[in-house]
Amino acid sequence: MIHNEGKNVLTCPGVVLWDGITRPETKDDGNVVHSIKIAIPGNSAEKAELEQLATQTLQASAFKGQFPAGGEWPVREIDMTKFTAPEDQQRLRGCVAINANTRLGAPGVFDVNGQQLSAMQYGRSLYAGASVALLVHCYAFNNKSKGLAFGLDGIQIVDDTAPALSVGGGMSPSEAAAIFGGGAPMQQPPMQQPPMQQPPMQQQAATPPPPVVPDPSFAANAAGQGSVMTAKAGGTPYQAFIDQGWTHDQLVAHGYVQG
Repeated sequence: MIHNEGKNVLTCPGVVLWDGITRPETKDDGNVVHSIKIAIPGNSAEKAELEQLATQTLQASAFKGQFPAGGEWPVREIDMTKFTAPEDQQRLRGCVAINANTRLGAPGVFDVNGQQLSAMQYGRSLYAGASVALLVHCYAFNNKSKGLAFGLDGIQIVDDTAPALSVGGGMSPSEAAAIFGGGAPMQQPPMQQPPMQQPPMQQQAATPPPPVVPDPSFAANAAGQGSVMTAKAGGTPYQAFIDQGWTHDQLVAHGYVQG
């Protein structure tokens, strides 16, 4: 939907392909860029509006309506080689990709009711596969590369229960740890039946006691014992993240806890 006298477009809900909001990129010049890439239906009205916005920006730019040779257009085809799972390809069939970014700090992120969310609240909702809508504008650039791009003005979380995409080439934190450590991938300890310890000098118990089923909240706290929060957490304690619904693995994957 077009807003702000034709200067902005609010997209229809799209599928997150890449999250650079919780994992922003620091450029060589020291600027921090927050970005996000989503897929939207190629036959949607919003796709046509985005193309219209890009065309208008090209006309008003220093390019004077002539798209530069080798330039970058902001509406692109999806690289389907990164999504090899049949269900992912079915979900993304007929879609196009748009990437939006900002150098003005983290953008505002809102829930479906328009309530702005904190980084701690929305961090676990921005994953490949989640459904979001973007508010964007368009601008021209001419530096090392040239073309048109979408600037990011806001994000709305539409559905953070949608299935995650199986992005090709990705590794789990335990698989990455195995590479660095040179061993096998670390296995998560069973939560319902922790291994029992034999008492000293008694290797075989005639009748072992029944397994203990830990309380879920105790298990979450136990996972965080000894964990070191990173600077990215901004001083927020481990338990505050757990109370918001984060898991220990999510905190490690998003860089809030040292793995």
